[in-house]
Amino acid sequence: MTYQFLDSIEILNAEDLADSDFACALNRTWDPINFTVYYTNSTKTLTLKPKSAGVTFDQLMAVKFGNSTNDVSWCQGFTYTANLKEDNRTYWRFDLVSTQAPGILEDLVAEFTLLDDDGSINVEITTISDYNVDGDNIFRPPQPEFYTLDKFKAK
Repeated sequence: MTYQFLDSIEILNAEDLADSDFACALNRTWDPINFTVYYTNSTKTLTLKPKSAGVTFDQLMAVKFGNSTNDVSWCQGFTYTANLKEDNRTYWRFDLVSTQAPGILEDLVAEFTLLDDDGSINVEITTISDYNVDGDNIFRPPQPEFYTLDKFKAK
């Protein structure tokens, strides 16, 4: 199979993106592929160019670019520091503090509960603001089996 190599990504009419100062893509294993980013004023073009040769389109899962003072960058990966807050042998709670984008990415709470002697563990992760609502209100994504398409039909 022949793959197409990526030379660059050109974004036209990009005046509103002129202050972009980072760019990268995530590959299939969620590792960042770093790009050089530059704006050309005469053509109003933002160019994203892989820093390493040999990047093919099939490697790209997502591309992220922006201004590092306002936008979250994936280019160094996602990093949190875990601080153990509670440990009683069958329940552990950690506060996860963003080390990559403090103030942009919200801190998280992770709870681990031992369910049985075989080692089954329930894991729940939520934002600190959701957790602090009543101390144990963990956000759970909607379960599709609890919904029917009738709720989404136009009236």
